[in-house]
Amino acid sequence: MTNTMVCQQDVRVIDGQARLFTNGYWRKARLIICRQCGRGWYMLEHKKCKGLCRKCMNKGRNNPMHGRKLPNDGFRKGHRHSEESKKKMSASHKQEFALGRKPWNEGLTTQTDERLKECGAKIATALKGGTASNEAKENMRKFWAGLDPDKRNAWIKKASVGRKGRKMPPEVGERRRGSNNSNWRGGKSFEPYPIGWTRTFKEQIRRRDNYTCQICEVPEAECEKRHHVHHIDYDKKNIKPENLITLCNSCHTKTNFHRNCWEKYFNGE
Repeated sequence: MTNTMVCQQDVRVIDGQARLFTNGYWRKARLIICRQCGRGWYMLEHKKCKGLCRKCMNKGRNNPMHGRKLPNDGFRKGHRHSEESKKKMSASHKQEFALGRKPWNEGLTTQTDERLKECGAKIATALKGGTASNEAKENMRKFWAGLDPDKRNAWIKKASVGRKGRKMPPEVGERRRGSNNSNWRGGKSFEPYPIGWTRTFKEQIRRRDNYTCQICEVPEAECEKRHHVHHIDYDKKNIKPENLITLCNSCHTKTNFHRNCWEKYFNGE
């Protein structure tokens, strides 16, 4: 064959004979050409070969699984890897990435790659109308609770960057509006603040806290937005100074969830 691609191997020509370096010795070798794809490689002279490379040997009728039917309940359905297997796979993947391997989807988005777009559509269809079981919810809660805060924040930041610029479909927005939203609190956000709730008053609270978030301790000068003044008991009518605290935009968003826990946290319980 004229166009033959030979695999990279440690081969030398010594005394007119191709030799392959194996087990510390230069042994006689011969060039083998795959009769299907034309790929070439060197093999020790004394070894037998079927004339097929590893890739072609596992294709079609050459594959030992060719013609075999899988069980009706799905191949390995419900199979779970042991903890030992998980550790071995994790160590193998870490070693590969340390040597320079990159994920196949690095830098790709659903807007630029059809595979990601098709995969996302399949997942969305499968999850549509479904709800997670109590066991799954408990497992997710334990996972996020035991995760390192820095790693968790890095994931959240990466996800927010990936969603930047994406517009939510109108029908989804309608389903999450008003009383249909999981964060709906009976319309508290529409209640008016007391007369004393002014910019000057909020500035006094920020100055009292030294313009620093009382959770992550990040100063206001290092943030893109101004720090917020948060109500500890979530009652916007209670504007006593001891009920107010300075928070950055990120931490203030966190306090909208698990309110009972945050209230106990700020009260030192």
